[in-house]
Amino acid sequence: MSIFPRMFIFTLLFATSLAIAESTPVVTEAEVEDNEFTITTATCGDVFDLFSDATPAEGKDPEVLEEAQDDVLYFVIWVHGYLSGRDGIDPGKRPLSKEGIELTIEQIAGVCKADESKRFLNAVQDIK
Repeated sequence: MSIFPRMFIFTLLFATSLAIAESTPVVTEAEVEDNEFTITTATCGDVFDLFSDATPAEGKDPEVLEEAQDDVLYFVIWVHGYLSGRDGIDPGKRPLSKEGIELTIEQIAGVCKADESKRFLNAVQDIK
């Protein structure tokens, strides 16, 4: 593989991460509300709650649902980027595509299902 496709993928991941970082407000732990998701303190149970909040259901406020779905998107893209950074960018192993994102979601569920009280940042280390 030539360097240009790799640079394109790196640039795309970097630009996506930058866009998410710029659109996500910085929240210190002192400012976090009880029901607000933060990656630094999130447990696997919190991750499952995040996905549950984003699942459409009768009676859910459409604006709240859309915000929850955006939160899930930001979270999954962050995990995907973290894993790509940790393991090296390999489009064959972790493509930035619908299939790659679905794989990341399956892997999140896989490492979290055994112990919902485990901190997510510890559980993510088990994703191979």
